[in-house]
Amino acid sequence: MDRSSLLALLVAGGSTLAIGVRTGNFELTVRHACFLILPLVVIAFPEVSDFIYRRSWAGLAHGGEGPTPAVVIRLAAWLLLIVVVLVHQYWGFVGVQ
Repeated sequence: MDRSSLLALLVAGGSTLAIGVRTGNFELTVRHACFLILPLVVIAFPEVSDFIYRRSWAGLAHGGEGPTPAVVIRLAAWLLLIVVVLVHQYWGFVGVQ
C-alpha cells in the first residue's frame, strides 16, 4: 500500500469513528463504512479498477484507446471519498439521519 491508500484508509476510518461516536447508531455507522468501500478500493487498486471498467460482459473493450492514468482514477476516487465523508458528516451535524 502506498501513501495515498494509507491516507484514504485513515480518512475513512476517522470519519467512520466520528459518525459512530457522535450518533451512537450502529446501523448508521455500518452504512457509512459501506459507502466508503468503493472509493477505498479504487484508490488502492486504480489499474485494476480501470481494467474492470473497460471490459464489458462480452469481453470487448470500451472507452478510450488506452488505459486511464492511475493519477486520474485516484483523483476521481478521492473526490468521491471526500464528498461521501462530507455529506455524511454534514447530515449528522444537522440531525438528518
